[in-house]
Amino acid sequence: MRLISIILSLFFVVPLFADDKPVENHVGFSVSASEDVPNDTLVATLFSEATGKDLAILANKVNADIRWASTLIKQTPEIIFTTQNYATQPVYRKGERSNLWRVRQTVRLESANAEVLSAALGKVQERLGLNSLGYEVSDAAREAARDKLIGEALKKFRSRASGIAQNMGFSQYKLIRLNIRGGEPLPGEPYPMMEMARMKASVAPPVLEPGEQTIDVTVTGEIELSGN
Repeated sequence: MRLISIILSLFFVVPLFADDKPVENHVGFSVSASEDVPNDTLVATLFSEATGKDLAILANKVNADIRWASTLIKQTPEIIFTTQNYATQPVYRKGERSNLWRVRQTVRLESANAEVLSAALGKVQERLGLNSLGYEVSDAAREAARDKLIGEALKKFRSRASGIAQNMGFSQYKLIRLNIRGGEPLPGEPYPMMEMARMKASVAPPVLEPGEQTIDVTVTGEIELSGN
């Protein structure tokens, strides 16, 4: 379902003085447009982790896991595989540093084909743990929606500016400033940790519904009324 909302707030700018010239007849307001966009990309983050005394052995184990996963996933062109954080940390027990180390690296898998990615997860979890799984709006779909919403919001801004000028007894207006914000991706909600622990044991990813994500754009500006 497509949702378009307009939020209007008006305020007269308090007269300011620059070079002894007062600023008069300035009005600031904002207009927003939003739309529910279907999530079209399934995203999973997985990890390899090893704990022990020998850093070299731990690093080799993690690196081998990641190389194995990369080789496996890259056999399926529909899945995008990227490596992410790599960390080496000492292990603490009861607040005291032990003689153990922990090495961990995460990878990100994404695909517009949920069935293909789900099948790949069943294989890659033989050696990697599942950290999070959920749907997102692809960059291309988000940018297309954002461009469309910006156009709608700007059209409403112009219409609202003309209406404000007429209602205030002025024949025209001049744009003083304009700011456009919104449309940025929101942090996704990972699948519950308890459920992911169960999935790791059974090596079976859950069935998730794509759903929708609301994308909104707000145009805030200030105009100067004239011609009364």
